[in-house]
Amino acid sequence: MQLHWQICLVLLCASTDCSPAALPAVNTVNQNPKLSAIPDLPGQGFSYDAAYTLPRITPIASIMACIAAMHDLVLLNWDSYIGDSRTWTHPNYPEVSVIVDDVGGSKCTVRFALWLMQAAIRDMMIRNRYRTAAFLGRYQRVLVGRLQFVRNPITGGEKLGTPTETNLSNETSGSNVSFRFELPSAPGRVISNDPLGARVDYLDKRMDMRDTYLTIIWLLMAFGSRGYQHLRIFHCNVKSLTVEVMTIWTNVSHPPRGQQPLTTADMVNMVAQLALAVQRDHRYWEMNIFIYEDGLETARGAIRTRPLPGGLVVPLTANVTVA
Repeated sequence: MQLHWQICLVLLCASTDCSPAALPAVNTVNQNPKLSAIPDLPGQGFSYDAAYTLPRITPIASIMACIAAMHDLVLLNWDSYIGDSRTWTHPNYPEVSVIVDDVGGSKCTVRFALWLMQAAIRDMMIRNRYRTAAFLGRYQRVLVGRLQFVRNPITGGEKLGTPTETNLSNETSGSNVSFRFELPSAPGRVISNDPLGARVDYLDKRMDMRDTYLTIIWLLMAFGSRGYQHLRIFHCNVKSLTVEVMTIWTNVSHPPRGQQPLTTADMVNMVAQLALAVQRDHRYWEMNIFIYEDGLETARGAIRTRPLPGGLVVPLTANVTVA
């Protein structure tokens, strides 16, 4: 098993990426014939307009609102419609909400809502501009939806940008700081005794905070696009803002008799919890992740970085206005 894990780490540096060309196309029925065979992850043909106004909004609350929305959406049918309007706010960061709605006669699907969230957070990060804003998404020049960031009034008893401590505990092991947190099971999954859990060991190489959260967002989309597939070996390489992030995930044991194998849907839940954990500890580092079921290690993952040729990656945008 140790040799198997070493081989997986070697594959990490040469694994396939998460670009649209590396993923199977998804056939979708749409009123516009241009919107056929749309890939799961954004790439060529996708653009957006960004309009920033005031007031300013909290960066981490903006990021976590998007993560909450994406966690809610990624396991749905990506061709299904969002509806007239939907709003998400992360319960631990109530000061910012994201709203997705139709605009200009378009009907925003789950896929385009996810694309807009990824693009909007990336745009805010690269410009260091966290304000109330509206983003109009287009695919092959066709309007596909609108995403808005709004600031919510906060009462005196609520803390800004402070995650809850529920299900989180610290432990120190050697030079690494690790934490454990309970992992909610995916819908339809039955856990016999203990819940799924994960331990993260931070390594000694720092990551930019923006790269950390963009990696989490990409992983939500990459795992979510595969629904409830059994986890075997899964690669996802991302060209982030300042580095290329390489991740690999693999199962390391078979589930006990009568239990279901770990799925990519379980990984969606793990990644959403990981976002809270790294923010709680303010530790943005390369990491190893170990996933447990009923006290038995069933899967593990690794997140690594390497320099990005050419420097900072600029956002793909059609137009940006700032009030």
